[in-house]
Amino acid sequence: MKNVVFCKDKRRIKKTYYESFSKKERMSWTLMLLLSCTPTTKFRSFYDDEKLCGFIYYGALGNYVFVMFFAVDAKLRSRGYGSKILAELRTQYPNRKILVTIDPPSRDGVDIKTRRKQFYIRNGFKETGYYIKSFGNEQEILLSGGKFSKVGFSVFLLIYSCFAIWPRIEKHDF
Repeated sequence: MKNVVFCKDKRRIKKTYYESFSKKERMSWTLMLLLSCTPTTKFRSFYDDEKLCGFIYYGALGNYVFVMFFAVDAKLRSRGYGSKILAELRTQYPNRKILVTIDPPSRDGVDIKTRRKQFYIRNGFKETGYYIKSFGNEQEILLSGGKFSKVGFSVFLLIYSCFAIWPRIEKHDF
């Protein structure tokens, strides 16, 4: 994986980012690049030889790695690249809990949200039963590597964001 800030394919990564996330889900591209220059934020591109496959944007602090944005180029999906990117992340952080938040799947059929959750489950993530609410949007928290701690993840978010994010994390029992 390569640092996106120094990557020759920034435009293609930005295009994949804009195609993969809706306007309400995205953060500023410039802010992402700036934050990735801090010690706790990583913005990495993933290649298969010289072919750009996708990217991952995450925070790493203490015992946690929190994946905020992760996408594979639309033309290359369903070829195992997403699994390879997650495997590489696990290799880099073998003793840390890796968390991701996703939009909850619909209850009436298979949609992109359901497929996304199935992808993470196939790749070793587990349901925590917890949801985080921010900016009016509720997302399910999935975890790989260890047991979920509401307090631990809340503290991670507070410290990672310099107290800008006051998470509301709740357990759902459906």
